[in-house]
Amino acid sequence: MTHQTTGRPRRASIAWRLAIVAALAAVIAPACGKKGPPRPPLVRLPARPEPFEARRQGQVVYLQFQVPAANADGTTPADVERVEVYGFTGQPAGTEDFFKRGTLVASVPVRRPPEPVQAPKPKGKTPGRPETWPAPPPRPAPSMQNGFDHGDVVVVAEAIGDAQLAELPIPLKPGAAAAPAPKPSTPIRFYVAVGVNRKRQKGAASGRQVVSLVPPPAAPADPSVSYTETALTLTWTPAAESAAFNVYEVPPPATADAKTPAPVATWRLPAPVNAKPLAGPPFVDPRVSFGTPRCYVVRAVTTIGAQSIESEAATAPCVTPVDTFPPAAPAALTAIGSAGAIGLIWEANREADLAGYLVLRAQLPAGDFVPLTPAPIAQTTFNDTTVAAGARYAYVVLAVDAAGNRGARSNRVEESAR
Repeated sequence: MTHQTTGRPRRASIAWRLAIVAALAAVIAPACGKKGPPRPPLVRLPARPEPFEARRQGQVVYLQFQVPAANADGTTPADVERVEVYGFTGQPAGTEDFFKRGTLVASVPVRRPPEPVQAPKPKGKTPGRPETWPAPPPRPAPSMQNGFDHGDVVVVAEAIGDAQLAELPIPLKPGAAAAPAPKPSTPIRFYVAVGVNRKRQKGAASGRQVVSLVPPPAAPADPSVSYTETALTLTWTPAAESAAFNVYEVPPPATADAKTPAPVATWRLPAPVNAKPLAGPPFVDPRVSFGTPRCYVVRAVTTIGAQSIESEAATAPCVTPVDTFPPAAPAALTAIGSAGAIGLIWEANREADLAGYLVLRAQLPAGDFVPLTPAPIAQTTFNDTTVAAGARYAYVVLAVDAAGNRGARSNRVEESAR
């Protein structure tokens, strides 16, 4: 006997299988999307604020660093809210000792980079060209109030007083007996700089700068400046113990104080005008610029090991060179007579400020010299066509510079026209 199956049981079987597949998919799907335990947020630390330099002048230490423009991992822009500079007199056990026991010399604020210019919302279907977008408002000048920018070179200063001279004791380990700390033969102070991000986390510190705290040398006395057409000469009276000297050019006192610059500024540590320390006076500066004021200070230099300590500044009176120096007399003046004219030729002068030449003529036998050229001429030749045939004339030429100084007369020549 043959049994014939109906469609209902078969449909039930298919539905049952689909339910099982759906259930398995519901179980597997969450497992496939699982990401594991949450990771800590990414922390970026600013790079070292380097180069970091120190220079002691008198009783002030100047410290120069560059604001980091990148993070320690090389990403930009740097996450840096401020740069801190620390000092430590004694023997720091490690970098953390600067932060825990040292002196915070300066905390320099750093501002965020400017936001990129956003394209304005177009009024039509297409935005305007980038060069037509409105310019962003100018940023205030960098300062301690406004903050400094990434990459800025900043100088901070610390005056040396009793607090800086006092050596910090070395902390004792638990149970250790106190022992008198040996006094160094040369007291020294260490400095480091470190960037701090906006989560108040410090990056890696700069390399240490070491500054000797011995008394500075005595400043020289009686500096003075004189000048010629080609050089300024600075002289001074050395102190008895002075071994070397540095000369600095400084702005006029009306715009800056040469002895006490601002504690924090965007100026760089000044470099001496001399290429290496001078054994003594004088110092000759060939950079003469008439009408430009020149101001100098002189500092005595003492070297202790690899460190240099400079004295307080001895300020020389400022001088503004004035061009009172006439050009040289033109050389090799020659006259050649011809029909109805006398031609002149001479060698060119080499002065940088030469304005030209004046040609003077006298009719012999007893005439006075009078100018033939009412204003200086640039050429080194002149053709006199105002002569009378057979008459004899004498000529001289003199040079004139841009300041109006007239030089000596050239050699005298005599000639007549045919």
